[in-house]
Amino acid sequence: MRTMIAGLPGQFAWALGATPHVGVVETSDVVVVGMGGSGISGDVARAVLPETRIDVVKGYRLPGWVAASRPVVVGVSYSGSTEETRTALAEAVDLGLTTLTITSSGPIGDEAGHLTVPGGLQPRDRKSTRLNSSHVRTSR
Repeated sequence: MRTMIAGLPGQFAWALGATPHVGVVETSDVVVVGMGGSGISGDVARAVLPETRIDVVKGYRLPGWVAASRPVVVGVSYSGSTEETRTALAEAVDLGLTTLTITSSGPIGDEAGHLTVPGGLQPRDRKSTRLNSSHVRTSR
């Protein structure tokens, strides 16, 4: 556990310098989809960006307001194969929403707008790299 905690500053440094495979996306609304520690990254983003509408989905379905508001949907899954995250991302794609994904591997890593985080650690030890939102600029 001490090793994981000691590695946190390095993870944040990596996240701040990471270059996603997408340009900057302007938005005023964001939906973060993720289960467990991946979902917690959305909770943290919402807490540190209170001026931005950030909804966190920890399940299969997007909130009803997304069709009208057209938020950016960020799918976060360390494994890249979490069923709930994949299902919600598919819904976002069906609605024509802009999607971004953050994962270490797996099927959602094949999506456009993807940021690959380093693998090899326990998923709960990778919250800092999953918090990277340098590719989303909010306008609220």
